[in-house]
Amino acid sequence: MELFRVLYERDKLDKLLLNLGIVLDASKITIRLFFYFKNNVLAKFKNIMRDEQDIFESQEPEVIEYYLQRAKSWRSTLIFLYITTCLCSYGYMIIEISDNILVNRRHKANNESVEPPFLYQIYYPNPVENRVSLYCVNCFMVTFIILAVNVSFGISTTCMVYGATQLEIFQIRLKRIHEIAEKSYNGDVALTLKTYIVKHQDLMTFILDLNDCIRSATLGEFLISSINCASVVADITKVSDIGLDATYSGCYVVLLISQIFTYASAASEIKIQSAAIADAIYECEWYNFDKNSQKMINILQSRAQKPLEMTIGPFGAMTNETAVMMMKACYSYVAFMKDSGVAETTVD
Repeated sequence: MELFRVLYERDKLDKLLLNLGIVLDASKITIRLFFYFKNNVLAKFKNIMRDEQDIFESQEPEVIEYYLQRAKSWRSTLIFLYITTCLCSYGYMIIEISDNILVNRRHKANNESVEPPFLYQIYYPNPVENRVSLYCVNCFMVTFIILAVNVSFGISTTCMVYGATQLEIFQIRLKRIHEIAEKSYNGDVALTLKTYIVKHQDLMTFILDLNDCIRSATLGEFLISSINCASVVADITKVSDIGLDATYSGCYVVLLISQIFTYASAASEIKIQSAAIADAIYECEWYNFDKNSQKMINILQSRAQKPLEMTIGPFGAMTNETAVMMMKACYSYVAFMKDSGVAETTVD
C-alpha cells in the first residue's frame, strides 16, 4: 500500500513495473505460508525423516545410493536458487542505494532537497533525515525476503521430490522382488507383495494429500509468477541501453523462470514415476508367481494405470508442458503491456 501511495504522489510510474515484483514476491510468500500452515504441510516432513531412516537401515546398496544421489541433486538445485536469489536481491538493493547516494550528492551540490531511497517503500518517519537507518531497514528486508522466498519454495518442492523419489525406489524394489522375498520374507512372494501394496497405498495417500494441501498455493504461484515475469520483461524492453538495471532485471527473469520450471519439474516427476510402476511390474517376472501373487500384482497394475498428478488449483495437472504454456502467457502479458504503453504515448 505504501509503495502505490508513493508511486501515485511522486508520479514515478516508470518505476512501477520493476517495483511491482517486490509486491508480487511478498504476495507469493504470503500465499505459500498461509496454505502451508493452514494445511499443516510441515507435518509431512515427519514422514520424510521416518522413511529416510528406514532406507538407511534397509541395507540395500542400490536404494541407498540412488537416494543419496537424488538428495545431493536436489540440494544442489536449492543452493543454486538461493545463490541466484541473493545475487538478484542484493544486487538490486546495492544499485538502488548507490543511485540514491549519487543523486543526493548532486542535489547537495546544487542546493536542492535530497530524496529517500526508492526501494522497498515502507512507512518510515522522516525518511530524508534518516536515510542511513532506512538503508539498514532495506538490507534487513532484502535478507528476510531471500530467506522467506527460498524456505517457502523449498517446503512444497521438497515434499514433491520426496514423493517422486519414493516412487522410483518402489520400482527398484519391485524389480528385485524375488531377491527381497528370499532375503527378508523367507521366500514368501505373496507376503512381500502384500507389504508392497500397503506401501504403494501409503505413497498414493501422501501424494494425494500433499496435492490437496498445496494446489491452491500452486495456482497462486503460477499466476503471480507469470505476471511478475511479464512485468520485469516489459520493464527491460523499455531500457534504451544495457546498464546495471537491465542486467539485474535480466537475472531476475532468469531466477523466476528457474523457479517456475523447477516447481513444474518436481511435480511432473511424480506423474512420470507413478506411471513407470507399470513397467517395473512387467519386469519383475510376474509370470513365475503363484495365482494368489498374480492377483495381487494385478491390483498394483490397475492402480498404476492412473498416474498420480499435482494439480494447479481446480485446473489441470502441473507438468513441464504447463510451465511452457505459462511462458507463452507471459509473452502475451508483455505484448499487452507494450501495446498499452504505445497507445498512451500516441494519445500524449
